[in-house]
Amino acid sequence: MCDCEYIELSARRAPEFDKYSPGPVTAQQCMDEGWYWLCCRCEAHVCSDDVGIVIETDHVFCGRECLEKELASIEKFHGQELHESMSTFMAACKKYLEENPVPVPAA
Repeated sequence: MCDCEYIELSARRAPEFDKYSPGPVTAQQCMDEGWYWLCCRCEAHVCSDDVGIVIETDHVFCGRECLEKELASIEKFHGQELHESMSTFMAACKKYLEENPVPVPAA
């Protein structure tokens, strides 16, 4: 552990992202380029090969279960007093769930 912010910090240009200029680069675009993103709920690595869920531009979930748990947590702890950005996020999540219902197994 260190009591300072950074010991060393470096950056490098990634020319493969020039096509997304002027940006910002979305989570889906990063994953399409081979990068991973962390699930907003459980922090599992989500790659473009996974069956991840991308809400808006930068909210990624590893699956439906994490998305539903996150919605339930927000509703439980924040109730009706949500910031406008959180309300917009929740509406986008609910829209995704409505448009992508759980498949019913064949009998």
